[in-house]
Amino acid sequence: MTEMLDSFYAMVSTPQWGLGVLVFICFLSSTLLPLSSEPALLVYLELNPEHFWLAIALASLGNTLGGALNFWLGAKSLSLLESTKGDHAALEKSRKISQKLRTFGPQLLLLSWLPIVGDPMCLVAGFLKFPVLSSIMYIAVGKYLRYLVFSLGFLSLESYWGPYLKSWLIAFWGLLNH
Repeated sequence: MTEMLDSFYAMVSTPQWGLGVLVFICFLSSTLLPLSSEPALLVYLELNPEHFWLAIALASLGNTLGGALNFWLGAKSLSLLESTKGDHAALEKSRKISQKLRTFGPQLLLLSWLPIVGDPMCLVAGFLKFPVLSSIMYIAVGKYLRYLVFSLGFLSLESYWGPYLKSWLIAFWGLLNH
């Protein structure tokens, strides 16, 4: 496990590979896969603090693209459900739920960054046929603000706690992926 972390750390440390890896990890973590993108962003920022704004923007882009994929999958699942001659009671129940959720609209997707519920929220938004452009805009704003606040918070903590926080983060990442 230590070798895997060391190789990941070495790959992310180079700007030419690190940003691509960061976008890819942020994309995957925004799908329904159980991944976390924050440690990858923090490692990249630790190694390349001069690319702060670029890293935040690309992490947000990757995470937004993953949310857009979930939105698209939700929209396709609705059309698939409607095209089948299956259980009309389930379809009617989903329509009743969608009427209640429509009162919140795409603005609800500002919270798509939330753990556990955020990624499925994008899927449900597609299923409910929320407007595509405004939905993706709200997804992007929510995810950008999350990365910005998280990174600025970490950097301010790091200046105070220094190497203790870094070693704790690496140990915690190792436990999550054990």
